[in-house]
Amino acid sequence: MFFARKMLLVAALIYFPATSLYIYYILPPLYFHAITYSMGCLLVVIATVYFFLELFRTPRSISLLRQPSFWICTALLFFYCSSFPLYGLVNFWAENSPIIIQNFGLIMSILNVFLYFLFSIAFLCRMISPKYIS
Repeated sequence: MFFARKMLLVAALIYFPATSLYIYYILPPLYFHAITYSMGCLLVVIATVYFFLELFRTPRSISLLRQPSFWICTALLFFYCSSFPLYGLVNFWAENSPIIIQNFGLIMSILNVFLYFLFSIAFLCRMISPKYIS
């Protein structure tokens, strides 16, 4: 399992400079970087799937509802799996009708609301309510 973590770290370290070079020097201006976004989506999805594999291989039982890391990884997995095909094809949709662009914006807004809703659950699930003796 250490090998998988090391490979994810190496891939992330290679991804950032390669993406920067591609966006600033190769990609034409006002053009969305669909290739680098897609590669970034794949990296995030691979990392979250690896987290879930490690989580479900643990020998002891834990309550997932009380784990912020579970909610954050669930949010990231859902958002990037859903936005991967949408943003991957956004350059092909640029010349289409404005209705398609509006629907794309609406879908992305819904995905963002769901992403930040799950982030909110992650930050709130660790709050311990005070127990009063009455």
